[in-house]
Amino acid sequence: MSLHTLANRAPSVDDDDDCPTDNSPETKLPLRTSDALAEAMLDAVLTPHQRRLMASPPRLILIRTADSAGAELLARYLRRFRQGMMVEAVNALAKSGGKSEPRDSTKLAGLEFGRTVILISQDPGRYLVPEALNGADTVIEVGAPNVAVIRKTIFLVTGKRVHGLTAADIEGLGTTDFTTAIRPKLSPQECLANLRRAVAARRTPPVANIAVSLKDLALTKVVADWAQDTVNLMGKVANGELDAAALRHTCLEGPPGTGKTTVAAALAVSVGWTFHSSSVGAWFAESGGHLGDVIRAARKFFDELALNKGPVVGLIDEIDALPNRATMGRDDATWWTPVINFVLTEIDRVRKSGRPVLLIAATNHFGKLDTALIRPGRLER
Repeated sequence: MSLHTLANRAPSVDDDDDCPTDNSPETKLPLRTSDALAEAMLDAVLTPHQRRLMASPPRLILIRTADSAGAELLARYLRRFRQGMMVEAVNALAKSGGKSEPRDSTKLAGLEFGRTVILISQDPGRYLVPEALNGADTVIEVGAPNVAVIRKTIFLVTGKRVHGLTAADIEGLGTTDFTTAIRPKLSPQECLANLRRAVAARRTPPVANIAVSLKDLALTKVVADWAQDTVNLMGKVANGELDAAALRHTCLEGPPGTGKTTVAAALAVSVGWTFHSSSVGAWFAESGGHLGDVIRAARKFFDELALNKGPVVGLIDEIDALPNRATMGRDDATWWTPVINFVLTEIDRVRKSGRPVLLIAATNHFGKLDTALIRPGRLER
């Protein structure tokens, strides 16, 4: 039974006039891809008991997703129901007394008025207040889309079944990859070709010489000694001989073009770890520069590290683009402090997760870094 049967899906203020979402037999109109993907993800995991709860308000329902993008996707989808549900994706911490704390969701008040409240997060224990965690009627676990989910999504969007889809065709892809590749009016095989092209693009290193090992590089003695020590630690962590806390996050300094990114990638290649890279500049470019969007872009990178299935090396390039709070004026500090505090909190989250993650930052100007970034436990070397 589809989630559409929970309520009549009439157009709401969130619907675009030129983007039909009604997929009833009477209209035969296709779902937009994001709605189809969300529906397939939920249908794959909902139990009969959970379906009954969603159809019988007032209920408090928590949904745990694989990442923040999945939380936003499901929230947008569920808001389209006209059944009095109050839905919120909760993926940020509130500031109270200078400290980061779980966010107090005003949506909980909806329960007093007989409405069902649905809170969605990739980490409910971190982002939700205890009242929400303790009072939930059920917790729905929604993982990253698998082959069955994508197969159903393609069917919902195109009206036809796809043939030949395998796990390799969606490996490493995210929500935006799926909603970009799977489109109404395309055939299922065209959608599959788009998915395979997206996977191939992600597997192509962004830097031509990135897939080299340390033995292929000419390093100074200081860097070579550090790299060898780090590789030894990484190997012991991967083998279970040492706890992940033995890894020491590091900052590499050098002029542009001296190979900081190549060295970080070579560490990963040398021990067979995954390599994820981003930069402060990329967070701005992906977001348009708005504060909330910058933080969301940064969160996406840290989620990739924290949720990676195996050991991973993460590189933050241009880390000096985060200014030193001690040298900023009041107006600049007002804007920058939430961003810097968020990055600090995420570095701490990676450390406390106990997962095999080595975080490396790169900068042209080490002396410009905020001191909190380079204290022990963060970028300490």
